[in-house]
Amino acid sequence: MNFITTVLVLSLRVTNTKSVAVGFSSLLNLERPIATGERIIFDKVLTNVGNGYDPKSGNFTCPIRGLYSFSVGVLPMPNNLVIVDIYQNKNYLISVHGNDNAVFTSASRTVVIKCNKGDKIYLVNNRAPYQIYATLDLTYQHNIFSGFLISPML
Repeated sequence: MNFITTVLVLSLRVTNTKSVAVGFSSLLNLERPIATGERIIFDKVLTNVGNGYDPKSGNFTCPIRGLYSFSVGVLPMPNNLVIVDIYQNKNYLISVHGNDNAVFTSASRTVVIKCNKGDKIYLVNNRAPYQIYATLDLTYQHNIFSGFLISPML
């Protein structure tokens, strides 16, 4: 193969590759305690490429099989504890644990997991009626749930 043929073959491979973008970020607009076992719904959508996140249910439904990254950041109310569990379908993955002793201390976690098409990722308060610091004033946002596709898997 000479140089021109090699460049042509590489060019064809690049132009025939289909790019898939999937990602979301959503904020929490809530001013009330979250009950034990209650699903936490981040209802203010900033980005929803691929339309995988549902702000009514709090579910992110994976549109394709792949490797995904999910992140959660929460801020407890002063003198409160908050524990948010991340689930894939009905399987517990990890917890985000924050304890605020009169000063604002946020907590965050990120997890990278393999997902099948149709898998649901969501957040639940499984411990006690904790309160997350949130405000309806969109000027100051302290809580976020985000995820994105790192790479599709065939």
